[in-house]
Amino acid sequence: MASKPKRRRTEELDRTETILLGNDLKQIKNILLNLKEIKKVDALKLKAKEFPRIGVTLMTVLWKCSLQNFDDEPQWLQILNDVLCVLTNIYEIVPSLCSELAEPPGNFANIAVRLLESGPKVPMETKCEVFRLICSVATDQRCMELIAENTHLVDRIAMAIDHEVNEVAKLALRAANFLAVNKSGIKRLLLSNVGLYLGNLLYRTKEMAETFGREIQQTILQLICRFVRYKGTKRIGRQLAGSNGVGVLLDCFLKGQCESYIVEMCNASFELREQFETPGCITKIVETHPRPEYMLKMLLCFAQDAWGRAALRGHGALDILIDGLEKADSVHQILIVNTLRYFVHDGSGLSYLTFSTKFLDIVVDHINLYLNKNRRICSMMLNRAVNECSIHSKIGHRKTECLCCKMMLMPFHSTNFDVLNHAVDSDAFSSGKLVEFSWSPSQSPPPGMRSPQMSPKRVPLSPTSLMDEYIECMERPTSTNHISYLSRASHTPHRNTELVVGELYILAWLSHSESNMRRMITSKIVSTLLQYISEAPSMVSKAPRTIRRIFRHRLAVENLSRLELHTLVVHILLTRKCEVGKRISQCSECAIRSDFGNALLEEFSSHIDAPFGLEVLKNIYKSSDEIEQMKACIATLHLVRRVDNWKRMLATHNPVERLLAKLREMLVDSSYEENWRIITYSEGPTLVRQILVALSFLVPSDGMFGSGFSEQFRDTFEFDEEEEQCSFRLFSIFLHYLSGCGKSCVKITENDIPALLKLSDRYLCTGISSKLLAYESPLRNLISGETLPNYLEVMLSTGSDTCHVLRDACISCLLSDCTEEQMFTTLKVVAGNPVAVDALMEILQTFLLAYCRRRKIKYEEAKAT
Repeated sequence: MASKPKRRRTEELDRTETILLGNDLKQIKNILLNLKEIKKVDALKLKAKEFPRIGVTLMTVLWKCSLQNFDDEPQWLQILNDVLCVLTNIYEIVPSLCSELAEPPGNFANIAVRLLESGPKVPMETKCEVFRLICSVATDQRCMELIAENTHLVDRIAMAIDHEVNEVAKLALRAANFLAVNKSGIKRLLLSNVGLYLGNLLYRTKEMAETFGREIQQTILQLICRFVRYKGTKRIGRQLAGSNGVGVLLDCFLKGQCESYIVEMCNASFELREQFETPGCITKIVETHPRPEYMLKMLLCFAQDAWGRAALRGHGALDILIDGLEKADSVHQILIVNTLRYFVHDGSGLSYLTFSTKFLDIVVDHINLYLNKNRRICSMMLNRAVNECSIHSKIGHRKTECLCCKMMLMPFHSTNFDVLNHAVDSDAFSSGKLVEFSWSPSQSPPPGMRSPQMSPKRVPLSPTSLMDEYIECMERPTSTNHISYLSRASHTPHRNTELVVGELYILAWLSHSESNMRRMITSKIVSTLLQYISEAPSMVSKAPRTIRRIFRHRLAVENLSRLELHTLVVHILLTRKCEVGKRISQCSECAIRSDFGNALLEEFSSHIDAPFGLEVLKNIYKSSDEIEQMKACIATLHLVRRVDNWKRMLATHNPVERLLAKLREMLVDSSYEENWRIITYSEGPTLVRQILVALSFLVPSDGMFGSGFSEQFRDTFEFDEEEEQCSFRLFSIFLHYLSGCGKSCVKITENDIPALLKLSDRYLCTGISSKLLAYESPLRNLISGETLPNYLEVMLSTGSDTCHVLRDACISCLLSDCTEEQMFTTLKVVAGNPVAVDALMEILQTFLLAYCRRRKIKYEEAKAT
């Protein structure tokens, strides 16, 4: 027979519950006194183990107490105090019992609300015990959720934070800390306007005892930080702004307490910023200089508002921000720049930035530093079919690395416009993203001068709309879909730093104002912007648009001309050497920038090539300084485009003859190296280079000199045995011997060819020299800036160049395709030798007379009219 289960002994428990739930107040009080006397933790845990439902029973007693009228039966008030003390003690020591309170009916929150709303009939000590009980119960997650769901109780806790009794305020603050452990509790507290009461209590901490006040203040700041962390920044800031504690909060910031959270609230709350300025926040920050990183962040918060930007200007804080832009680390520099962009809505602030030349200097330094670390890399897209050399294909050899094969495969006929068309992805054309360019200043005559070569199928665009297209293409590289671009971009860092982009954005807004433009038109700023356009790997459109506004500024024509803006454009954008390694071809990005530079010159020329601009130019001619006169001659060649104005300038001032005379003088002088170091502006090109580049503008950019003599040699060479009157074997050996390829011949390079020319002239080897200097010869493609000195010496010392192939190639390379250093190396061949200089000047003048068709008239004819 199975044993019966043991019956739990419940007599004592039933008796205790019966007494507590009964109406014998004396017995209830005795039991509560016995429970209060239990101080040891082990004894209390044992008692809770013996009576597992003691918490629920006492909560029922508490509910009965809340329903009593304490005026009629004051004994219930004492019982209420005892029950609160016992419950608080039990739940602090045995938190596991708190879970019982969350079970139905779960009316603990309502009981607490009833007691806290009882008014003066419930003494303050009893209410303090209620808050202690709430703090003990809130340690359980389910009970805490039960409390947070009762909006009336949360309101009472929030309002008690601002209670006049410090002990009540402290306990309420502790209860709020328990509730603010998750988003639900924080949301309920914010809905109860807890920030207002926290701010008022923070203000009262100044009147409390030092230790107690510091403890309360630290607790308040920690609670505020918790609100900020849980994305309640804007709301808590607005609530604090309505309290009396804004001044204390500002003092805490100046002392270095919770700086990051205070800054975050100030940044998010418009109301808090207004209240901060009432006690003079900006002034105090400027005077006390707290930690730099937080000082800058706090000042930047005020830039969001119109009155804040005015206050920053008025109290000298804007100067601190500009200093921070120079001295702070990169993270804070980006923060400062992005915040200064708010000043685009403040005309006075923009003027202040402009008149503070330090800001402009800092921007220039940052852009130059960026360009030093990030340079654009040129790459040519191979979209043409590569054919083998006809000679090697016939004899069965494949030696594409030989010099003659490289010459024959060189793309003669590519121009800037062709490169741009080839660079654009086919999808861009099909989707209509890129408008077909119909006018290019580097290939077509300026407006008003008709060109029969313009295609009637293309709709002409104005220079302004064309410049917009150039800017758009520069902002997004046209070859981004090409495989070479993708492979290159994968190994490069981020193209544009946020700092430079922000500063260019500010400069663009500064350029909208006439008064600001006067400060921006300096050679330092203009040259930096042009360098950014020329060298930046990728860029925003703000830089070219700013430059365009500067070049369109009609009121500063005289200043612009004296700053030699045309020279800056020519020597930064137009004469930049493309790194693809081909003298007559450019990558798509270089081609677009070159055409953009020509469009800028056309824009500026419209101001100079007018009555007012011509008078400015004539005034420069009247200068007693010879360098100024040379600058006027160079400007004339670059900017005077109209035929009638060009004729008048040639007849009156003789700019070409004066430049040639100055060039001869500098070459003949024994101290030519010292003369070659003469520059017209700081860090600019030398005067010698400026003269030669300006003379190159007399040569048309279209035709044979515009595309590497392509009009004469569009087809590759095909050997004809009858025409050459020799066998193919002999002719191939002859070409291999001269070009340095072939296994059985001596290995030579292009630098050895001038020596062969000299030998052929010396020993009258007319066969070899005639082949090398024939009109169809590929010799001209071997002449570059590196090899030009050797070829120039041959040109001056031999007389077999009957077709002027060597002359045209050498002079064209000297004027258009040499760097400044290469020019000096070449000119040293004749420098100091009057006979050689005279020979060179005579050849140069003959060349210009033969090809100076750009002005529609030869300069000798213009002088005679």
